[in-house]
Amino acid sequence: MKIRQNLHWLPYFGILAFLALYFYASALYPGGTQFDHSTLGYSQLGNFWCDLLDEVTYSGSKNPGRPYALTATIVLPTTLTVFWFFVPALFSWPDWQRWAVRALGCTSMVLAVFIFTPAHDYVINLASLMGFAAFTAVQIGLIRNKEFLLLASASVAILFGLTHFFMWRTGFRLDQMPIVQKFAFLSFFIWIGLTTRRMQEALRV
Repeated sequence: MKIRQNLHWLPYFGILAFLALYFYASALYPGGTQFDHSTLGYSQLGNFWCDLLDEVTYSGSKNPGRPYALTATIVLPTTLTVFWFFVPALFSWPDWQRWAVRALGCTSMVLAVFIFTPAHDYVINLASLMGFAAFTAVQIGLIRNKEFLLLASASVAILFGLTHFFMWRTGFRLDQMPIVQKFAFLSFFIWIGLTTRRMQEALRV
């Protein structure tokens, strides 16, 4: 029982570790964006998260922050598999639905680990599809449970997430996409944090 309670803290740890590694990797980034190869340092407005995973930056310099970005890319989805495994505890679902959401959510996180590989686009497409299915099932459950705070935070997260995905797939306003990506990350982290807290309360009952 104690081990399970400790596991509930892993999503918080994963998010905090990801942010720490992200900012450290970005501090080491030499410079260059997809839109301007001459910039110096990492630009929160101009660089994508995935730029930190490149061995050589757009400016042509070797990227010393890559190992930290790779570590962050592994740590975050790995710890969030715990979130997707336990989140069905919030709902009075039949066993098949619990395991379906667990399978979709956890598999999405496992796939996300491989975002740094040449299969980047395929990984994002498949992981996004599976993650969206699990996310939608959870939102339906939150509506039935009248969890309005979690629904509000989820609505903001999915708005930024879908906007980011639309811009990426269509090429619309790509120059604005890096900042949308940051807001998508932040809003999902907030939703996961709030939902994890509610999940912990439900499991203590």
